[in-house]
Amino acid sequence: MTRLDRQQQSNDLAMLIGRCALRDQNACLELYDATSAKLFGVILRILKREHWAEEVLQDVYLKAWHAADSYNAARGQPMTWLINIARNRAIDFLRGAEHAAAQRSDDLDDELPSALDPVRSAETDAARRDGSGGVRRDRRRAASTDGLPGPAQGAAA
Repeated sequence: MTRLDRQQQSNDLAMLIGRCALRDQNACLELYDATSAKLFGVILRILKREHWAEEVLQDVYLKAWHAADSYNAARGQPMTWLINIARNRAIDFLRGAEHAAAQRSDDLDDELPSALDPVRSAETDAARRDGSGGVRRDRRRAASTDGLPGPAQGAAA
């Protein structure tokens, strides 16, 4: 591709983004046709999973649609603008996926049967041996009636 071809392509993309800012749906479809393969590749390199990349790609065009009026050709090439959106969305997706995976892992740890969790198993076994059923002795003592005035103590009081 020659320099003039690249410049023409850049001008065409800038025009399509401008039409998207005017809410021209056909322009968005043309923008997708012209750029989706490259953006998908950028996203896939970051996410490493096709189904995630497809999901993020849709989000990229939604973001581009809503932010099209903020595109400024004097500040950069249209493809660079789109690649930045794609990259940022992919990174945001990864951060969200990592957080969700960590949360699921924590939730699974909380649901482990005590036999599979040695610490929990030891606590449960100790609670069974002392008959507390998991309540500490000092809490059991505080909850017992031993320290309260009984009928004999209440009469003296």
